[in-house]
Amino acid sequence: MSQPLRLSVLLAIGLGLQPAVVCGEGIGQDWVAKWRADLAFAADSLPRAHPNFFHTVTREAYRAALDSLGKRVPDLEHHEITVELARIIAMVGDGHTRLTLPFDPGAGFFTGHTATAAPKVPGLMVRHYPIRLGLFADGLWVIQADSAHRELLGGKVLRIGNRSAAEAMAAVAPTVQRDNDSQLKDLLPTWLVCAEILHARGVVDDLGQATLVVENAKGRVTSVMSPVRPGASVIWLQARDTTFVPLRDRFPGRSHGFTQIPGTRTFYARYREARDDPEQSVARFADSLFAAIEAAHAERLVIDLRGNFGGNGFLNRPLVQHLIRAERLWQPGGLWALVDRGTFSAAVMLAADLELRTPALLVGEKTGGHPNTYGDSRRVVLPNTGLTVRGSSLYWQLTGPQDRRDGITPHIEVGTTFADWLANRDPALDVALAGAGPESGFAGSWSGQVGWEFQRLPLRIDCEPQGRSWMGRVDLRDAGIQDAPLAEPRVSEGMLTARWGSTDREAWTLRARLAGERMVGLVHYNGHDFPAVLTRTNSGSVGR
Repeated sequence: MSQPLRLSVLLAIGLGLQPAVVCGEGIGQDWVAKWRADLAFAADSLPRAHPNFFHTVTREAYRAALDSLGKRVPDLEHHEITVELARIIAMVGDGHTRLTLPFDPGAGFFTGHTATAAPKVPGLMVRHYPIRLGLFADGLWVIQADSAHRELLGGKVLRIGNRSAAEAMAAVAPTVQRDNDSQLKDLLPTWLVCAEILHARGVVDDLGQATLVVENAKGRVTSVMSPVRPGASVIWLQARDTTFVPLRDRFPGRSHGFTQIPGTRTFYARYREARDDPEQSVARFADSLFAAIEAAHAERLVIDLRGNFGGNGFLNRPLVQHLIRAERLWQPGGLWALVDRGTFSAAVMLAADLELRTPALLVGEKTGGHPNTYGDSRRVVLPNTGLTVRGSSLYWQLTGPQDRRDGITPHIEVGTTFADWLANRDPALDVALAGAGPESGFAGSWSGQVGWEFQRLPLRIDCEPQGRSWMGRVDLRDAGIQDAPLAEPRVSEGMLTARWGSTDREAWTLRARLAGERMVGLVHYNGHDFPAVLTRTNSGSVGR
């Protein structure tokens, strides 16, 4: 060990700190044997604890990857072995099954609903840089930084270490556990600010520093960052104005809350985590919310599930029961749910219930979790290194055996750009809160879909006023309906009502209203209501 390095390690010990694992020193023969024993344990024990460990990766590929890592152990450092093991376990393709990386507790990263013990490997810790990143529809951006790196704020990331931003993301992505690519987008920004991960994946050459190149309003900025000292707190500077608090962030420290939007009969409910708060259970939250909805004669409810990483799915039941009984909300545009890449686990359970049991319109991004998926993680501690692996213990079939989607795609997909975020705009919420247009706005051709439980059926409707009445035609080809006339369509009090079908048994009805640039409604068939959303294709005549 070099003299400066020896002094820095001794100084860290003298201050009561645990030094980060040093690159290039080797791990010693004792640790080679311990690591190989833990890899053998991972090969044999982890698959037995999972209901279907090899649903994505083959048994042969999994064991070959562990065998390859075992051979390379003497040539690697502790953090490199750890990150490579995380990559191998991520091959399982299950967001609940992962090696819980030993992140610096001071970084504030979520690692699980239960505590994670520190590893037994001396100094093994994944440190973070003094920045935070956001992955938006238009790229990777710096959204927070400490005062020493304030020049990076609001910058679009061009390079990290020796890679372009895209190359860095591609290098790190295999180490991230996920149900789908949507969850990868949610978790990747965290992995990209961690020194040991970037070094193990070849993105940076030096554990002690990383070069970041961004482009912001001041032009191209290059900065060299060092990892934050383990356990140290960071005073964060924000890229956007924090005097305005977006609606989704107005319930700090709480798992759930609601408010009535001033001047409207619309309620907004934030469901941040499926767990009981000390002062209010989910059941009491649901009771209070729907009592307020009834008292205010509310016309619309928006439930925000974005960023909800789950919890206890059984706690969702009171919410679902209230939603099923809330007849006043079973109106066109009366019930909305916001989902995104951070909607996972028990929150996906609620989203699936909304799809199957209510006419809610889902808006935002594809969820970060499967509707039919593995979950209920159980901790397994590797005997020698003390690293924690969490593995699924149950299979949840939330929708049906025919549903092979890797996530729930909303009826209306809405992304967020960095400019939206910077200006505190919320495009998904704006869609749900859009007001109605004039009755004449129904005229024209519309195309979209009916949310038939977990399916999406293409729907096309043409409408045209004829004096004081209306005429039109409909296509719903998956139901065997092609270019059928609308029976007695009418527009009254901002609502379009139409009917089609040759017999009462085959009768379909549509009730719809305008919501901004869209038409949203309910299609009623055989005793069930299904949500429909359409966008205008033209405003011409319905004649064909």
